[in-house]
Amino acid sequence: MNKNSSRTPPGPPPHPSDIRLKTDIERIGTGAHGLPLYTFRYIGEPGCYEGVMAQDVLPIMPEAVRVGADGFYRVDYAMLGIPFRRLR
Repeated sequence: MNKNSSRTPPGPPPHPSDIRLKTDIERIGTGAHGLPLYTFRYIGEPGCYEGVMAQDVLPIMPEAVRVGADGFYRVDYAMLGIPFRRLR
């Protein structure tokens, strides 16, 4: 039995990127793969972030999107080649 077969590949975990988790969403440009880039806040959380919406990623690069145990979409930004950034 290969003891590595159940391990998660190295790298950062996918970020919660479901539009249903975000507020104050503003489009600021276009990133890799023609994906819209936004600034946003997570509902009920402090801080402003820059990134994508999973619902935009799904039709273009579905392999970069997963559904978390909570039922919300998560995006693997490393697969997209787009940084996920906290702005403040």
